[in-house]
Amino acid sequence: MIGKFSNTSGYEFVAVIFLLFSCHSSYDYTYFDREDIKHVEEFDVKLPFNFVNQTKWSVYTESGRLHLLEYGRTKEGDLLIFPLDLEAKAYGIPIQIPREGPEGFNATDAAVQILTRDSILVFPIPSKRFYLYNDLGHLLRTYEYESEFEFYLAGFFSSAIKMENHLIFPTSSSLVRYDDPSYFQKVLPVHVFDIHNSKFVQALPYPKQLEKKYLWSFLDGASLSTFQDSLVLINFRFSDSLYTYSTQTQNVQSKFLGINAEPLGLVKPPTKGEELNLILKEKDYLYTLAEDHILYRVVTHLDKWEMKNVAIQDIVDFNYRRMTVIRHNSLTNETRYIDMPLTRYFIPYKGKLIVGSVDTWEDEDNDQWRKFFIYEF
Repeated sequence: MIGKFSNTSGYEFVAVIFLLFSCHSSYDYTYFDREDIKHVEEFDVKLPFNFVNQTKWSVYTESGRLHLLEYGRTKEGDLLIFPLDLEAKAYGIPIQIPREGPEGFNATDAAVQILTRDSILVFPIPSKRFYLYNDLGHLLRTYEYESEFEFYLAGFFSSAIKMENHLIFPTSSSLVRYDDPSYFQKVLPVHVFDIHNSKFVQALPYPKQLEKKYLWSFLDGASLSTFQDSLVLINFRFSDSLYTYSTQTQNVQSKFLGINAEPLGLVKPPTKGEELNLILKEKDYLYTLAEDHILYRVVTHLDKWEMKNVAIQDIVDFNYRRMTVIRHNSLTNETRYIDMPLTRYFIPYKGKLIVGSVDTWEDEDNDQWRKFFIYEF
């Protein structure tokens, strides 16, 4: 069902009523069995000499393949963007974008999305504008908009999708408190932006199951990625279901793609103590990426659902958090649950999964390297 609404910003949007499909009992919360697979190859990539320690990351599509980029801030606050060439197994020439000056993004934080190699979007956080740069770091255009919503950065992963004349990106609002019982009716997590007219033309609401519910820190937003030609994957970090938005029909559908099936949300706002407990014990669906007809959904969680009674300190001391990749074949409907080490990022590439380690190592020349692993299915 599609309903018309009008928000306080004065533009019209289409609100899609979400349907939640699940064939699993709502009383069986045990995590599905996971399988172990071994990597078939590993390689090391030398980090650029000016590589920054604290980086976020994103992906972009070029020649039909996903490519990885990392970005971080210099001591002066400028952005440094590091594209990774998976074929050459090497980082490309870094792109520097100034924080200050006539071509600066003028913010204390920012998210980056590469649309093409010479078309880079920078979203200052928080801000009611974003910028288009080329691969030399020169400002090409500024986009401003009037709205109560701003770009949402999902942890260390940023995402924005360009399809024809529209830009689709996750949003949040700093004007609505998390303990507001109507939070999930007031906040719209995904917006469609008309590039030519510099305004939002459509927005998608949260699943109806979240009405009068609450969540804990940082789980309210979405991350986006492309699937096939006209579909956008909407990954909510709190949801066992994955959503797809069609740019052609403007419809949203959902499919269960979790490691178990649990009710959405809390009945009351968590205290600070309860929130820490939830962060360490509950699932976190970090992001979903796709290549061809294969979906890869990454989730962190306790080793077993029954371990939620374990003390917080024991979870930290004994490293009871795990990471699982849910691999779903959309043609055969086969779903596999694959146990993975805690790693930095997963990139589907030519039917394989390339996994980047969290740690780096230093050689005798003081050069820094990161290890990558290749998995086949």
